[in-house]
Amino acid sequence: MGEIIFKTNLIKGAKGDAGAPNDLVANEYNSTVEYNAGDFCIHEDALYKCIATTTGNFDATKWGATTAVGEIKAVEGAINYNTSNEPADITSRLANLPTAIAQQNLEKYGYKIGDYFNGTNYRYWLGHLDYNYGGYDYYAVLGTHNIGLVVDTKSNSQWNTSNDTSSGYEGSALHTYLKGAVLDNIKADLNALFGSWSDHLIAETKLFAAIGNWGWSSSPEYISALTEVNMYGCPIWSADSFQQGEADQQLEIFRKYKYNRIFGNNNIWLRSIRSASAACLADRGGLAASDGASYSLRAAGLIIFH
Repeated sequence: MGEIIFKTNLIKGAKGDAGAPNDLVANEYNSTVEYNAGDFCIHEDALYKCIATTTGNFDATKWGATTAVGEIKAVEGAINYNTSNEPADITSRLANLPTAIAQQNLEKYGYKIGDYFNGTNYRYWLGHLDYNYGGYDYYAVLGTHNIGLVVDTKSNSQWNTSNDTSSGYEGSALHTYLKGAVLDNIKADLNALFGSWSDHLIAETKLFAAIGNWGWSSSPEYISALTEVNMYGCPIWSADSFQQGEADQQLEIFRKYKYNRIFGNNNIWLRSIRSASAACLADRGGLAASDGASYSLRAAGLIIFH
């Protein structure tokens, strides 16, 4: 039996370098050669793939029958799976995003939760379809399908310059920073990418987090910091265990990816408060934590886009 060569760039060669996309070269089985898992051979006119290290006489328990087409399809399937589950940069193809949100069908237009787009100032992650839809609060746009965009500001901020959270999130430096400089930069990004920020940014009320004083804020907000519930699906360190509801729910993106997959090697300030002098944070190692409010950590926010 002569040498059989299957031309493909998808399967590693029988003796190729690990991970290198070489041609699959399958030779007649040679009892003097040591074969390792993943190697190929021809035996009695059939193609086999080694499943355990072997040498000597052909041992059928160390080989699995296969075909070149089957191997190609397996590799293609793995590639497609990895591609479909990895975040994708959609900055150059945003034209259909509002339509996809309105129809609640991201996949139809080539998007998925976890994809992102870049503005001049910030990165925006597709975080959660219909994050606030059909709500009961009169400040919300009740009948508009929407998506929660997680905003990575790529910059740091203090929670409160006085190292005191007793005034709650609304009185903190983090809140002032997000509603001031960050919101202005978001509007500039949305104007550049979509033509008009006011056509896409939904004003809504958010649950405020003040020690011993909680409820719904009476003033509409366009952006807020993320909460423990947004990140983990439940309060962990925060004193405000009541922080649950339609506008304070775990974002789908953080069910799909750990938040440090999104933010990298950075600690993220959260809106949740642990005590009068400590605010909650999402630790860069993937752990829920808290720290003194005067520390300067990475700021991130949530906006509702439609």
